[in-house]
Amino acid sequence: MFPLTILGIYGKNTVRKTISTTFFLYFACLLPSIAFGVLNFNNTEGKITVTHMIIAQTFGGLWNGFFGGQPLIVLLSTAPLALYIKIIYTITSSYGVDFFAMYGCVGLFNSLLLMIYSLTGLSRWMRWSTRFTLYEQASDSQNLDSHMFTPLVRYDIWSTEEIFALFISIAFLVDAAKDCHKKFQVYYVCKFPMNNLGSSDSSPTSQMSVRKIWQSYTSNVSDFVVNGTHSHPETQLAFGCSRDVALLYLLLLLGTVLFALYLFNFTNTPFLTARKREVLRDFALPISVLTMTLIGSLAFSDIKLQPFSVSSADIRLKTAPFHLLNWSAFAAAFGLAIPLSLLFYMEQNIASAIVNSPANKLRKGPANHWDLLMVSLINLCLSVCCLPWVHVALPHSPLHVKALADTEERVEMGHHIRQTIVRVRETRLTTIFSHLLIGLSLLMIPTPLRFIPPAVLNGLFVYMAITAVYDNQLFERILLFITEQSAYPPSHYIRRVPQRKIHLFTLTQLIQLTALCSVGFAPSAYVELVFPFILVLQIVIRHTIIPRLIDRKYLEALDRCY
Repeated sequence: MFPLTILGIYGKNTVRKTISTTFFLYFACLLPSIAFGVLNFNNTEGKITVTHMIIAQTFGGLWNGFFGGQPLIVLLSTAPLALYIKIIYTITSSYGVDFFAMYGCVGLFNSLLLMIYSLTGLSRWMRWSTRFTLYEQASDSQNLDSHMFTPLVRYDIWSTEEIFALFISIAFLVDAAKDCHKKFQVYYVCKFPMNNLGSSDSSPTSQMSVRKIWQSYTSNVSDFVVNGTHSHPETQLAFGCSRDVALLYLLLLLGTVLFALYLFNFTNTPFLTARKREVLRDFALPISVLTMTLIGSLAFSDIKLQPFSVSSADIRLKTAPFHLLNWSAFAAAFGLAIPLSLLFYMEQNIASAIVNSPANKLRKGPANHWDLLMVSLINLCLSVCCLPWVHVALPHSPLHVKALADTEERVEMGHHIRQTIVRVRETRLTTIFSHLLIGLSLLMIPTPLRFIPPAVLNGLFVYMAITAVYDNQLFERILLFITEQSAYPPSHYIRRVPQRKIHLFTLTQLIQLTALCSVGFAPSAYVELVFPFILVLQIVIRHTIIPRLIDRKYLEALDRCY
């Protein structure tokens, strides 16, 4: 009989946890894949489609599930990768270079660099992004002034991880807010975006072209609402001023978030039995997504929401025509691959550090070098087949760990209650099963996937952004600025570090977070190319500037786990 313990299938409630986590990953990966597929479709004028995105997601997830060293990490295409694809398409359009050839070449160089990083053990350098290497004292004394430390236990707690994880949550919230604002501008305020139609000058020729485009939009509105194929959906009902569309969009977004959070925290209520409360918590995201989709599609069927612009699935793939590139194009591709490889490298190691945090109590060790090699091989295949790239995603990876975990509430200092992970089911099955379902979703294009309202997708993003900061120590220390001192949580660093030093440490991290946001949300796509270098700069700041501001003994106290 096959030992199921090898697959992590053992213990109480394991089957239920496996099923609930499978559906959690299914929705958490499929909906962003559709969204980024639509974004890539618009940015590349149809060269990369939603179908390509789903195929890439399925391939990357299954490869990682079968061969990855740490299968709990989640691979996904993200906004920075969509931005990179847009930059490559813009450059190739400007210089008359074949897009797929350049895209594949950049991907090949990126994979080659990642292989070099992996085979040379470059992931070991990421230890410098930790706040400090901590050691347990040889004696039971807790005197911070003592320097008699024996290297019995080493904690790799990341300063960069806290900042980057909070940045990802902010990015999700900002994107959802932008989409909601756009819908209200078009449908509620009735502000027609004339700058999308052409020149803003008042010449007769310009006015004539605007009128023609206006007539074209008004004559094709019904076709867009039915088929979802209009190239400018943000303007398709502007003239109608359909305020009910904007209000329903907000209702579905907030409903998805609030309903999912309510179910996620349902274990804190006295309703039903403990087992049923835990079941509802495990299935919080799938239940909320399906419920709000049914409400938007059936209960308000008379209100025409914009569906995803998803066409019928076309499984045909092509290989990158590298022979169309000259030597200058190869050189440009290598230059573009350098910051891209740094982005992959940093996100891979940061996400791996979060997943393998001692607080998660994982029994199997990390495999940073092997995982980086697997990501390079995955993207090598995707580049050759002209499919979108994937890399380790936040906050999906740590949320995957939490979904498979058993937690319990522990009382600290007599009054403070904290959720603590007891054990995590370290299984590959959830990743494999969820991505098999994602692959089967190709059969549901365009129906019924296009019935999922985009508002529900943004609600999913907001939900993941909120739940991702629950255990973020940086976020907890930010709240200390507005918390009465007598109500501070009984964390060990609060009892050992002066309040002024705690706030100073938090301020330095907020400055670093502001720098990330300034580059990450820059209006120019080319400015965002330096984002990976800003991530690397966080490590330099942590080990050159901050130790000059805060004493080592206080930094060590701040760095220890709860």
